[in-house]
Amino acid sequence: MSYDPSKDTWIAAGSGKSGLAFVYGIRKHDGQVELFIDRGRERSEENEKIFDILLCKQQQIQTAFDGELEWQRLEGRQGCRIRKVTEIGGYRDEENFKELWEWLSDAMVRLEKALKPHINELPF
Repeated sequence: MSYDPSKDTWIAAGSGKSGLAFVYGIRKHDGQVELFIDRGRERSEENEKIFDILLCKQQQIQTAFDGELEWQRLEGRQGCRIRKVTEIGGYRDEENFKELWEWLSDAMVRLEKALKPHINELPF
């Protein structure tokens, strides 16, 4: 069996709740970690309700993360996201790969730790 590399610039892992994924993303010159909320087009109102529940706990979550996060409702789109972006570099900045991977790893651990207790409490 052979495996072809993905052309995607992101990788996701489950959060323990359907439709909520922790995502690593890398673009040309930046990277990010995020919680992406997408329970499907037919449940888009639920996406926004989940986002709003977490947004009500924004200060508590950001304190646990130890930094500010971008809270994007993404009006008119199917999903919502909570993310942190770094401009250390991206896939076109090979000289910064080590620092970028270290940042991504650390930021994802902090993001999951900050959000997981609140995700577990969601009524969905």
